[in-house]
Amino acid sequence: YCECFSNGVMCRNCDCSNCHNDAEHEAKRLQAIMSCLGRNPDAFRSKTTGGMKAGDKGCCCKRSGCLKNYCECYEANIMCTSSCKCLGCRNYEEASDVAPREKNADVGSKKGLARPACALRSPESVITAAVVEAVCGCLLARAEEAEGEARGGVQGELRVLEEFGHCLAQI
Repeated sequence: YCECFSNGVMCRNCDCSNCHNDAEHEAKRLQAIMSCLGRNPDAFRSKTTGGMKAGDKGCCCKRSGCLKNYCECYEANIMCTSSCKCLGCRNYEEASDVAPREKNADVGSKKGLARPACALRSPESVITAAVVEAVCGCLLARAEEAEGEARGGVQGELRVLEEFGHCLAQI
């Protein structure tokens, strides 16, 4: 199957050739989806919302500058984060204005291990509108959950603040 299939959508006006990821082959497509989910339950979960949150694992690109489809961040249409272990990262907001940032050696390291270039970025390049929207969605869901369990007041506020802390840790 194709990139459209891996993103969980049917093909429409793409460059695929005979991949059967269309409405005409719906039964075959559903069988393939079930097979993929059987091997990996997170196969079709978004990297930016839902199950896995952006930056859980991060990429480990070495030569692509994180600008090719085999970079999981680039493929998911998200910027690299401090969780990434990439070399020469150019998948960040300021990348069009600045030359690729190479890794800087960690001063305190005996082995000269380098920190990810993404860790050197400003907060504005990580906290994008999409990230803010996702965090707000999580906070609203937590507030509604607390309200549904009749945990208003201080208990509800505490749960929302805990969720906010969790979201910040993920960012």
